[in-house]
Amino acid sequence: MAARKRDGFVRECHGDLHLGNLAWVDDQLLVFDCIEFNPEMRWIDIQSEVAFCYMDLLQRGHADWAWLFLNRWLEATGDYAGLVLLRYYAVYRALVRAKVAAIRTAQTSGQERAAALVEVRTLLCLANTLTHAQPMLLDITHGLSGSGKTTVTQKRMQTPGAIRLRSDVERKRLAGLDALAKSGSGVGRDLYAADATRRTYAHLARLAGEILDAGWPVIVDATFTARWQRDLLREVAHTRNVEFRILDFPVPVATLRERIVQRSRAGNDASEADLAVLQHQLDNEEPLDSDEQADIVRIDA
Repeated sequence: MAARKRDGFVRECHGDLHLGNLAWVDDQLLVFDCIEFNPEMRWIDIQSEVAFCYMDLLQRGHADWAWLFLNRWLEATGDYAGLVLLRYYAVYRALVRAKVAAIRTAQTSGQERAAALVEVRTLLCLANTLTHAQPMLLDITHGLSGSGKTTVTQKRMQTPGAIRLRSDVERKRLAGLDALAKSGSGVGRDLYAADATRRTYAHLARLAGEILDAGWPVIVDATFTARWQRDLLREVAHTRNVEFRILDFPVPVATLRERIVQRSRAGNDASEADLAVLQHQLDNEEPLDSDEQADIVRIDA
């Protein structure tokens, strides 16, 4: 906890961040009713804050939104190391909510009391479920820019649920840039030079290992056009005895070019790939080898 506080992850938060204290007003998210009466209840680890909203979405039957919320927050903050705490805090939040509902059963009667009892049981069951790790796996993608990797992996990170790592985001994080920032790097230069690419994939491998060790399944969204990149992540999975899969995205080149042009015009994605980058990938990719076939899952994107 001292290290978390030193690094700025223990701070003044809302303290009671659940859906009952969130509203959509004038096309913006409004957060209200923070814990003002007790500083100790709002000066907390930010993983505890996030865990409450994550748990509340799960309780309300919105697991896909819970995973989307969690992944978007992690992508923005880079606090993957804190995932070792998230399940603990989610269980804690569920049990506190169950206690409040149990108190309400002694203060109410009739249908209101019956509803409170149902809530107690639901929350206790959720807390119990959250104590168990999910089935563990490490998925990586294999596909050129514009092949639909990010779109498909978002669906997979929401259902059945996983933590996604994006090379486009982490490469810029290593350089101190925001995800949507334009680096101005040329093909094979600066952020995309060979040494920067090796640092990026080593970083992805390290993060994937830490997340797996914390008990969360992982999807890594990157091109993985080189054999050494795929082997690096395969080793992360094998050393932990975790299932490893390569999600392969075979897409016609004409479609790739069309998608890249459309994405560049929109300007709302972390990828900086343009047609020159695509051609560089086509000229240098190392196709999946015969000994990798057993790990492949073909994706129709």
